[in-house]
This record gives sequence, C-alpha cells and structure tokens, in this order.
Amino acid sequence: MALSIITGTYRLAADPELQYIGQNSVAKARVRLVNDKSKKDDSEQSGWKKVAEHWANGVAWYELAERLNEEARKGDSIQLMAEVSTESWEDKNTGEKKSRDQLNLLSYKLFKKNGNGGSGTSSFKSASSQSKDDFNGASEDPPF
Repeated sequence: MALSIITGTYRLAADPELQYIGQNSVAKARVRLVNDKSKKDDSEQSGWKKVAEHWANGVAWYELAERLNEEARKGDSIQLMAEVSTESWEDKNTGEKKSRDQLNLLSYKLFKKNGNGGSGTSSFKSASSQSKDDFNGASEDPPF
C-alpha cells in the first residue's frame, strides 16, 4: 500500500543490487540510500556539521531497475520521485512478522560523482508505463 509520493535528493550508500524474479524474469533493483542535512560549523575540520540523517531502502522495477543498475554507483547523488510503501514479511526462523518502509522509484535524475568528490554528469530516467499484468508469474507484487 503506497502512503504518499515524495521527491528528494539522496546519495547511494552502496551499488544497486539487480535480480530477476518470477517466470517472466522481471528486473528488480534494490539500493541503499542516505539523505543528510549539514550546517556551517567553523569548529569542525570540514567547516560543516551533520545535524540529521535519513536512511532508506530504494526499489526500482523493469527497465528503470536495469538502467539504475547500469548507471548508478556508490557515492552518486540521485534526485528521485518515489512512492513510499511498507514491505511486510514473516521471519522464516522465528515466525515473527516484520515490516519496513521503502521507496519505490518512479523516476530519477542521477548526478555522477566525479574524481574530485563533486557532481559530474547527470541524466534523467523515468519508469515505463508497464501494467501490473506484465508482472504475471513473479514471486512478489510490484509496487503498483
């Protein structure tokens, strides 16, 4: 169940992990994202002090997942539009019910990290208009 649609800028904390699921081999990419807020602080060596941090699990589907896996790398910045949803499952070992929020990417603009630690090139990617019917045979539901 989608709660809302958000836009934001995050940094990739790890490379995307691509997998193909179900009989139709639907592409699904998972990525760990972090967003932080800093303020100017002359007492810090860098001149900035981190005041807030938000970690999120991102998921992309279909062609968007494949493009994200090909283009994005740890350290890149990504401006995204995503649906916030809750993923639920039962722990196989304990039987305990668990859940976590995730960001289902609808579109993104990637800012590649250059060798100097700043932003380099950018590109915009959007989710395709595939329907839920295209997902037949997959072992889990897509985010729509």
